[in-house]
Amino acid sequence: FNEFSRDRVLFTKENLEQLVGHRTQELKKLNATLSQSEKMFRLLAENSLDIIWKMDKRLIFTYVSPAIKKITDYHPDECIGMSLVNFTERKEFFKIARRAISLFESNDFNRTSIFISHLIKRNGEKIPVEISSKALTDEHNNVIGIQGATRHISERLEYELLLTEKNKMLKTWNQELEIAKTKAEESDQLKTMFLNNLSHEIRTPMNGIIGFTEFLAKVDLAPEKRKHYAGIVTKSSKKLMHIIEDILEVSTLQTNQAIRMDFEFDLNGLFEKLYFRYSKIAAEKNLGFKKSVD
Repeated sequence: FNEFSRDRVLFTKENLEQLVGHRTQELKKLNATLSQSEKMFRLLAENSLDIIWKMDKRLIFTYVSPAIKKITDYHPDECIGMSLVNFTERKEFFKIARRAISLFESNDFNRTSIFISHLIKRNGEKIPVEISSKALTDEHNNVIGIQGATRHISERLEYELLLTEKNKMLKTWNQELEIAKTKAEESDQLKTMFLNNLSHEIRTPMNGIIGFTEFLAKVDLAPEKRKHYAGIVTKSSKKLMHIIEDILEVSTLQTNQAIRMDFEFDLNGLFEKLYFRYSKIAAEKNLGFKKSVD
């Protein structure tokens, strides 16, 4: 029995030595991997333009990358052991603390919290930053703190503000273009209506001129009729002349060639002339035409 027990103890000892040796090799490999990962992390962190940091669960800095010197004028070494409250206002500190607690209590350790806040530089200046953070865990997935990156975003906010202003300007320009387009379409419609009406207005006196000119060409035409026809031709010619003048005036206005002239004139007298001119035309067409001057 004693001999069997001794062999069993030796056998167990050999197994333990093998197991310890195997575990030792695994730990060495794991330590080498961790060491390589730590070197890679520090290489990236120390060359990043963003502030890379780690804090414990009390929001005390345990690591801060060199970028903090350029952004806040604090040296990385003096930040170690300092609380986040030293770098921001109390209101912002409590807001960040609530987010940190939310990350600590989350079961999703890959969850990232991204938000806009601000830091206070050594000289007291407040600068806008974007903070990206997630829970920091140990090898047993126990939450031991929080880690993340802080980016200075003053230039980005300026560009965003400029972009917002440009978008507002573009929106205003688009609205103005839409109004101009509507006016142009209305102008084209009015122009089409004007030309259609003008075609009729030109034909009427032109037909009178052509028709009664042919009557005047007759040799045996009585003097009274000749005089009457000549009057119609004269009247139609004047009417046609007024239409042509109107066309030229519209063309001058559309091409911005009209010259403004400032002078005093009799407004009532102008209305009288217009009334005298168009009342005859209205009477010929059996249309009512009245004037009212206050």
